[in-house]
Amino acid sequence: ITDSSYKGDTIFLSAPEKYQETSPVVSNKYLASDMRLHLPYQVLKFDANHLEVATNNNAPQAAWLFYSDVWHPLWRATVNGKDTPVFKANLAYKAVKIEPGPNKVHFYFKSRLMSFIYLIFGLNALGWLGIILYLNGKIAWNPPPMVK
Repeated sequence: ITDSSYKGDTIFLSAPEKYQETSPVVSNKYLASDMRLHLPYQVLKFDANHLEVATNNNAPQAAWLFYSDVWHPLWRATVNGKDTPVFKANLAYKAVKIEPGPNKVHFYFKSRLMSFIYLIFGLNALGWLGIILYLNGKIAWNPPPMVK
């Protein structure tokens, strides 16, 4: 990135630990090249923990879809319904490999710990709601006796 011939259009990728053997190698001859593809895309779904994008790679070879959102090891992705590794791109972002032709990419954040915590909070809230409904029901169907 600090090379004077770097134009900013080359993506530097680091594979997740379990995919280190698939990490692409970029040589210095590509630093000065503009290899960016401008592909049509459509955002199908977007929220804090999900992004679904449909795109058509009209190039004859595979390409990289670069998403400028902070990389984290718990981000997962599927391309056309198949699990694919999420590469760390340019030291901080995400990228996945897409094949020629139409591609549907789904990025999602998956943490078992957070899912468990959400379940506990949900059950806690449901318990309190049940207690409130029970107490209101007791008051509605068993009104206190009138004082004379």
